[in-house]
Amino acid sequence: SDVYKRQYQGASLFAMARLTEPFEIIRSQREPREAFDLDQIIALYDGCVRCFDDEVRKIFHHLKRCGLDRNTVVAILSDHGMELFEHGTWGQGNSAVGEQSNRIPVLIVAPQYAGQGQVDAIIRAQDIAPTLLDCLGIAPSSSMTGVSLRSFLAGEQSLRDLAATFCTGLWLTRPPGMAANHLCYPDLSELLFIPDPQSGTLVIKPEFREQIERARDVAICWRHWKLVRLALNPRPRYLLFNLAEDPSCHEDVADRFPEIAGTLRSWLEQSSKFD
Repeated sequence: SDVYKRQYQGASLFAMARLTEPFEIIRSQREPREAFDLDQIIALYDGCVRCFDDEVRKIFHHLKRCGLDRNTVVAILSDHGMELFEHGTWGQGNSAVGEQSNRIPVLIVAPQYAGQGQVDAIIRAQDIAPTLLDCLGIAPSSSMTGVSLRSFLAGEQSLRDLAATFCTGLWLTRPPGMAANHLCYPDLSELLFIPDPQSGTLVIKPEFREQIERARDVAICWRHWKLVRLALNPRPRYLLFNLAEDPSCHEDVADRFPEIAGTLRSWLEQSSKFD
């Protein structure tokens, strides 16, 4: 927007904006908070979101002008959020503690249904495909792990009480803010190889796959609760957050609510390969 243009002149100060070499990009993942002008980056991020909103508005106006709004289902969502040192690290999927990476926007507009407005309950990314297929009268595949929310969109049923899980991604190199006793694995350049030079596809070396899975932090959200399992050495640590009172996830309340923590831990371990 014009406000951002007036306030920030010159090149972007985002650490990766000027990088072109793969190994430079990998090394940049280690950069601490001091390497960034966060005020500029957050403002530019906000400007990007505003620009996206403007483009969505144009798309909806175009559908209406063409008369396509009466028979078009529109779904808008993101694959992940963005961490900007809210919990000591930056990037996508480097931390399971906060909601910055795993909380995404989901907007579904189906002309045959009035809709239910803004929903605070948990909806999972895996539920989107079955929902869209159901809205189109196509039976979801039996292999899909999500559930259809069509009946909720239609106002026929209340929203199901779902639990959502999340795990950290494959980091390029050890990210800033990671605890010294966190389980780790080699940098990305050591993890990968090219089994088929003709296709050039990068593949994780088999000997590191189990190590990578063990080093992931995982979380489960249910209602207004979030339990996080940190992959620490010699044993994992579990944190419980009350998202209704502490949406930024700064106060561990596991000792105050042991039954909730125990239930969510059991659910999380049932859905995880590792204890």
